[in-house]
Amino acid sequence: MSNNAPPPVSTPPTRQAGRRTTVVIVDDDDAVRTSLVRLLKVIGYEAKGYAAGETFLADLAGAPADCVILDLLMPGMEGDRVLARMRDVWAGVPVIFITGTDEPGIQERLEAAGGCTCLIKPVDPRRLVEVIRAVVG
Repeated sequence: MSNNAPPPVSTPPTRQAGRRTTVVIVDDDDAVRTSLVRLLKVIGYEAKGYAAGETFLADLAGAPADCVILDLLMPGMEGDRVLARMRDVWAGVPVIFITGTDEPGIQERLEAAGGCTCLIKPVDPRRLVEVIRAVVG
């Protein structure tokens, strides 16, 4: 999008007829995770949050999400390690990294790990929705 207008929200996003697009958020920051889940539900996505990479990985047996938003820096298992393990089960699911660090080379590191893109916190909700829509089709 070339302007700052919010994406249209009149029709819920869909992956298949009768099923809404599912987005998983993995972030140890309760406020970030909760606000992203709420935002995505309000605009028509199914959204589920996890406070830790290990908890998310333990729940991979269910139907895969259409997109995963994954925090890079978390206690325990960091996001790039979570992604590597996730790929064993959900190989083609797009991953959008979010992080509070803007260190040089971070975008390249995360793309090399298999992420679609990396957004720096605080994440602009319009930009996040734009990226989600771009990666889920």
